[in-house]
Amino acid sequence: MVSATRSSTRWFALATLAMGVAMIIVDVTVINVALPTIIEELGIHLAEAEWINTIYVLVFASLLTTAGRLGDLEGRRKLFRVGITTFVLASMLAGLSPSGGWLIGARFLQGIGGALTLPAALSMVNATFRGRERGIAFGVWGSVIGGMAALGPLLGGWLTTSYSWRLAFYINVPIGVMVWIGTILWVSESRDEHAIRAFDIKGVVLIGTGLAALVFGLIEGPRHGWLHPTQPFEIAGLDWPGHALSPVPIAFAVAVVMLLGFVIHESSEQRRGDRGLIDTALFRLRSFRYGNLVAATRSFGEFGLVFVLPLFMAGVLGYSAFHIGLTLLPLAIGAFVGGPLAAYVAVRIGPRRAVSIGMLLEAGAVVVASLQLRPGVHGLALAPALFVYGL
Repeated sequence: MVSATRSSTRWFALATLAMGVAMIIVDVTVINVALPTIIEELGIHLAEAEWINTIYVLVFASLLTTAGRLGDLEGRRKLFRVGITTFVLASMLAGLSPSGGWLIGARFLQGIGGALTLPAALSMVNATFRGRERGIAFGVWGSVIGGMAALGPLLGGWLTTSYSWRLAFYINVPIGVMVWIGTILWVSESRDEHAIRAFDIKGVVLIGTGLAALVFGLIEGPRHGWLHPTQPFEIAGLDWPGHALSPVPIAFAVAVVMLLGFVIHESSEQRRGDRGLIDTALFRLRSFRYGNLVAATRSFGEFGLVFVLPLFMAGVLGYSAFHIGLTLLPLAIGAFVGGPLAAYVAVRIGPRRAVSIGMLLEAGAVVVASLQLRPGVHGLALAPALFVYGL
């Protein structure tokens, strides 16, 4: 590892890196409250709205591991700058969007920028701080990101209601410029001098294609039919034959083949001693398997919740984007409070019991919130359930 940031500037470096990552995290929460307005202004259908939300996370997740390896080899500050630049340019394109397709493309590019930025930033924080200061640095890091995630819905709602949803993207431009200047002034380059110069391109293609096909099937199923076509479908300028199977089951079949191929490929890489995208041996650990299952379950629930609730509030309750942001704020505050609280509880009663309590709280909160969702419900009535869900 080379060139750690100088002692006198390392805390400014931390602030710079945290600001860059916070910008990326906020963009996930900002778009949720602005989505009803975007649907109305651009005249897009629900499936396109789902793609606007999903494509960002899909690309982000597919490239995250590869981006981390690239930073180790080519330089983390360099990769961080490329990621921030990509994200800012994509944000400008998103703000200029004349159609849903344009916005989906911009979100695709934002996902690339986010995937390049996050692992590089984490590695630089880890390389910059040592001992007790490292724990303090990651504590500050988590608080900044958690706080910004909590403010995201409110910020997005205020910008959308008072000005335009486009400003929720344009605001990333000055923030990105400040982050870039910060990397020049305070952040030093670092890389892993002992990293193996090899990329698992095949693994990236397999998991990227598999996840894309799976998401396509889940999103487009209601619109194009789960088995037989219910409306015309066009791909690469060619019309899908109406008498054939819907493209949805074919997408699911492709997803199964690609994801199964990914598992086989990664296992083969491990047996040969090569470094793949993931260490498949970790899945032999029960705690790792079930930990990932819990995390996936929570993510499915939260992404569904923050997608559907704004649409319900705008379409049924007639809320403005700012009002939606205020209503969702308890969810983010709960998550912000729950982070340090979970660590304390896990030490006191053990990780397994802490996770079990968390899942029960989440399930109970969903049940309570679903019983309250009816025409005429006041947003404040949802606050306790959303706060508990965030915990």
